[in-house]
Amino acid sequence: MLPANYRAITYDEEGVCNYCRTYEELRPRLEDFGHLERLFQERIEGARGKAEYDALVGLSGGKDSSYLVYALKEVYGLKILTVTLENGFLTDFARESVKRVVESLGVDHFFYAPEWSIFRECFRSTTRTWGLPCLACGQIGYGLLYKLAFDRGIPLAIHGRTRDQMFRDLTAGSKDPVIPCISSNLAPPAPENIKALGYSILQQMDGFLNQVFTDQTLLAQAKREWTVGKDQFRNAARVPDWIAYFLYHPYDEEALKRTLEAHTGWQRPKDDIILGHYDCAIHDASAYLCHHSLGFSLLALELSTAVRMGEMTLDQAQTRLLEERCTQEYPGASMEVLQERLGITAAEIEPIIREAHERHEHLRMEQRKENPVARSLLNI
Repeated sequence: MLPANYRAITYDEEGVCNYCRTYEELRPRLEDFGHLERLFQERIEGARGKAEYDALVGLSGGKDSSYLVYALKEVYGLKILTVTLENGFLTDFARESVKRVVESLGVDHFFYAPEWSIFRECFRSTTRTWGLPCLACGQIGYGLLYKLAFDRGIPLAIHGRTRDQMFRDLTAGSKDPVIPCISSNLAPPAPENIKALGYSILQQMDGFLNQVFTDQTLLAQAKREWTVGKDQFRNAARVPDWIAYFLYHPYDEEALKRTLEAHTGWQRPKDDIILGHYDCAIHDASAYLCHHSLGFSLLALELSTAVRMGEMTLDQAQTRLLEERCTQEYPGASMEVLQERLGITAAEIEPIIREAHERHEHLRMEQRKENPVARSLLNI
């Protein structure tokens, strides 16, 4: 299911790739949900009642974040504050879903709107350089969630990245910044481990911003708004624990949606499909750019993980991949939104894809020169 040109992919003498071998090695730990539930309980009980809110939770209006809010409030009884990132591309579906979930569950909520001139430049940079608009939103969204929790003294920052998303680059030598989070979350919640993870998050954000912004004034503004100062972090007596909810819990998308429909005001869209995205107006444009810049669909990575974990068969995954029409057919309406908001012309799209593809190919060749087996899995 994984594309043969995926970065750092290797095959053994039996024709099995390193990603499948890695998951088989880690499966006993990653699927022992009894032990994982105890770990999760230990983390949240250590934070319960320590501040005005127990946890800060990102809420996009999509199925995963909406379910996360439901579970933390109704199943675990946490007092949560929810936040929605005004990324410039929220759909009407997303806004209505946020409203329904917040009102039905009675949780506190606010919208956070970054300075658009800075955020726009971040989107433009990741799009022009890598053909990956989603990179800007993902990186800044996670970094901001941590900073907002830090600034408000909230002990937990809990995100809704799914197991399919978290495990898609799980192999020795991976540079995916989510790997330290997995490693830390699987360890006991000792203060030194929590602070080490926070430091890793801030380092990753700092490196990302340094790469994205060439204008030093914009860079300084971005760091002030989106990340925690080094001295401030170093001197903090307590920092937020960054928690991946679905790391500890099995994931069943259909059951999740049925729960939301039964217990909250959330409603699935009419054209609902498994692993669909309806909260972002430029999702189709981003999927098209990513597919042609990378040479494969990002959806294939999530589907391969789902197959690895037994969530679907290979045939089901291949069928779903073929249904992702926006990777093959030019998504005109979504691309027009991206172009208008980011100030990119239609004539620039093909050169962006061509140059980004060349960069990705160069990076892939450099990574293949390394020996991924020789490096550790960060003690997962």
